[in-house]
Amino acid sequence: MGQMHAINKANILGDFMLSSAETSSNNLDVDSASCAMCAKDSPVLRGVQICFDWASVEVLVVCRQAEDDPFGQDPGSRNTLDYLTRCASEAFDRQQRSHLFTVLVIGSFTRLGRWDRSGDVFSRKFDYKREHEKLSSFFWQVAHVSAEVRGHDPLATRILPGSEDHELLKAWQAKGSSQALADHDYIARRFIRTLTDSWPSWRLTVDDSNQGRRDFLVGMPICAQYGMIGQATRGYIALDVSDSQFRAGSRLVYLTDCWRVVDKRRGREGDILPYLNDKHVPNVPTLVCHGDLIGQRTLSQIWNTPTRRAAPEDEDDTSGMRTLQHYRVVVREIGVPLEEFPRGKILVAAVTDAIVAHRDAYALARVMHRNISLDNIVIVPNSNNGVIEGYQGLLIDWELSKPLDDRETDDSELHPSQAGTFPFMSVRALSQNELHTEIADELESFLLVLIYCAVLHLHNTCRDVREFIYDFFESAVHVEGSHYTASMLKQLTMQTGRLRTLDREDITILRSPNAPTLNESGATAAQSIPEEKLHPLQPVITNLLRLFNAHYQLLEEESEDTLENSRGSATTPPTALGSISRRWQHHLFNRPMKAIDLATRTWEEFVDVFAPQVRSYSTMLGFLRQSLNSKWPENDRTTPSRLSFEYTPRKTEVPGNKRSAPDESESQELPARKRGRCATSQP
Repeated sequence: MGQMHAINKANILGDFMLSSAETSSNNLDVDSASCAMCAKDSPVLRGVQICFDWASVEVLVVCRQAEDDPFGQDPGSRNTLDYLTRCASEAFDRQQRSHLFTVLVIGSFTRLGRWDRSGDVFSRKFDYKREHEKLSSFFWQVAHVSAEVRGHDPLATRILPGSEDHELLKAWQAKGSSQALADHDYIARRFIRTLTDSWPSWRLTVDDSNQGRRDFLVGMPICAQYGMIGQATRGYIALDVSDSQFRAGSRLVYLTDCWRVVDKRRGREGDILPYLNDKHVPNVPTLVCHGDLIGQRTLSQIWNTPTRRAAPEDEDDTSGMRTLQHYRVVVREIGVPLEEFPRGKILVAAVTDAIVAHRDAYALARVMHRNISLDNIVIVPNSNNGVIEGYQGLLIDWELSKPLDDRETDDSELHPSQAGTFPFMSVRALSQNELHTEIADELESFLLVLIYCAVLHLHNTCRDVREFIYDFFESAVHVEGSHYTASMLKQLTMQTGRLRTLDREDITILRSPNAPTLNESGATAAQSIPEEKLHPLQPVITNLLRLFNAHYQLLEEESEDTLENSRGSATTPPTALGSISRRWQHHLFNRPMKAIDLATRTWEEFVDVFAPQVRSYSTMLGFLRQSLNSKWPENDRTTPSRLSFEYTPRKTEVPGNKRSAPDESESQELPARKRGRCATSQP
């Protein structure tokens, strides 16, 4: 790269140099035509680290052929944008940044770019050979401005060897290797596992308007939201070092770092939690401190336009036009992702606790959560405040919650039911945007969380789990414009009350891995399996699907009555299940089976009696609590659980995810994936 050497020789970079990116510390394919501006004392330039160090990137430089301009029409254009997005994402993941500058060299032309969590902005291209002073001026200026202007978070300090913070973290690591921690102290052991040389550690400051500044030490996040664009939520087990007593006593807390949407209709998590705490709502986090990071707000949306192409896998953003504010909130309870449940009984107990939190928030605080999802239920180990001893489920992420008294306010810019996480939103919420989120929608989301975890992690009869997860949770039905509704399989499941694949195979949750043989039609009905083979969660799913089946049948009847009353109006509101033709419904599924304990009534009586039961909490909580009194298998999980004191963290990357594994010489785990919220009904 002649340009790189020329810039280095020009002596315009001050304390920085351009470093080649020929090798990378992860599985991102960083080509040899890329380089980065790094500090001269960074590990890669000092020879301490051989591989390309994303934590040291100050400016990213990418070189491509002239025809690969991302703003052109050639096939390579999209590949260039995808590559730039992945590289920017890696730099943001390893650092604490508000923005990042990039230089794109395309043939003899150059574009200067700036990335933040709302998107990217690029300059018009210019010929750097004829107008070399523009490129030289850019590098000189970016090398001589403050770290904050280059995009670094002024309230984050990287912990380097030799510092007092580094010695404190080394002492924690020594505790883990010396068995000084009790075997049951899972949280402390989990914190120690986040401290690794392959991932930078940080001192993060929270500037609370009431308490002042408080400092916390963190390593690798235990959960992180992938992708460049969006709220970029990262969850850390953090060491509170705000006071000397905490440095000695070492209090561990949970810190969430994110970019929240700036919207007058959305509250901040740290403002909502004290209100819920004051109302004595159980199973919600207890606030320690919180605050916006002043001066750290996205700018890309100012220059963005709706016609701009979206970056790949922008799960948390559908328009690219939102203003995001950097925000941190710290809570006392340290929860681990629900998906790490060690056995099925703890999964059900944690979800039960979360439903109790939702019920009491609705009854005592008059607040609707509106974002029930897999990521927003966590398990607190060694807590006796839950429905079973030793574990407590917490309902977290109340940012999208809404007071019931505000349900009649003007939501013209954000439809009331357009809040949530797409895979776990109810069929009704995705199909009828003009309606407010109701209790039944939230309870359906809880059921979807149970189904997701059961099929993915417990013994069952599903022959292709990944295909089912995609068909049910991740795919969508396009209606019109940018509007999408729930997947065809999710809609059919609620319309029939049966959990099946698109190939008409019943899915039954089992106690043991010995799955029954499929019959000639490829179906395995739950009632044909001996009761002793059924998992305790199976009757819960069966009966709840029956109730939601009745619920949607009633909604269908109410919609038909509305249609008759409209007398041929040109504008007909969509029904909850109207986006799938009855021909498909009949082809893929039979008439719904009657639940064993609900089969004494006619279909009409069943609908009239049981449909209203999904509009209150008592029936669902009753099913769950009854199941917890059953005899549960001890080893019913089919995949490794990190919520186990004996579990050895994996070291390889997760297939299909953009985040790479840390250095495989370390015994480390990846941050759990956190799904993006939906601000609209588009997935």
